[in-house]
Amino acid sequence: MPTIRVRLMKRTSVHSERHAILTAYLRELRVVRGLTQGEVAEALDRPQTYVSDIEKNRRGVDLLQVLDFCDAFDIRFEAFSRELMKRIRAKKA
Repeated sequence: MPTIRVRLMKRTSVHSERHAILTAYLRELRVVRGLTQGEVAEALDRPQTYVSDIEKNRRGVDLLQVLDFCDAFDIRFEAFSRELMKRIRAKKA
């Protein structure tokens, strides 16, 4: 049986270009919907600094947190992820 090797890397996603695109898109959705960071934070049951830190790329975001943001912005995850991937691909081109 072949050996599978997994290379573990230090988590640096908050410094990646893809993370910056994600957080910029989250901020754009908030602004377009006319919401303050405080209103989004309240919907997420988090402090306002949580939203601020994400928007400033100071905090990572996992998939479940993205789902919570989608709920707060009233956007289906499928639509969110399609648009996010479109933006990531456009940046690579």
